Amino acid sequence: GMDTLILDDGFQYLPLGRRVDVVLVDATNPFGNGHLLPRGVLREPLKNIARADFVFVTKADGLATQSIVEKIRALNPKAPVVECRHDPKHLVELATGSIKPLEFLKGKKVAVLTAIASPEGFEKALQALGAELAITIRFPDHHRFSERDIKDVIKEMARKKVEAIITTEKDAVRFP
Repeated sequence: GMDTLILDDGFQYLPLGRRVDVVLVDATNPFGNGHLLPRGVLREPLKNIARADFVFVTKADGLATQSIVEKIRALNPKAPVVECRHDPKHLVELATGSIKPLEFLKGKKVAVLTAIASPEGFEKALQALGAELAITIRFPDHHRFSERDIKDVIKEMARKKVEAIITTEKDAVRFP
């Protein structure tokens, strides 16, 4: 009964039948080095932002975004530009689904396991919540975690007396 699908990285796939194009621009590294993959982070030329129906400037909390918005406006004067910020609400224990307050992190030694494009913001947010990042493991974006990956982290956790593995919601769905 679905009538809408939201795809990650679907903007550059032109044959895809779509009604709305949404582009996310990371305020901490808005246009990378201006080059396409593999030399840079862009998946297609920056001028193609003109096709977007909406542009979201992510991780904009507290950053000066005026020059980013101006560049977007120069490329696409019609699309609404919305500034966003990440605002953690709580932690979810993967094994049980139980919810823990963010205060759970205060003073805890944790292992951070990510497979996202820019993990630095996530790591800084954990530190701001009082977590001590004893282990930080970064896999490439969209990495599918293997049982070996998890076992290796658990082994390292025991060695460093770490109390929890912390990952993003996006990464959690790729755990075995």
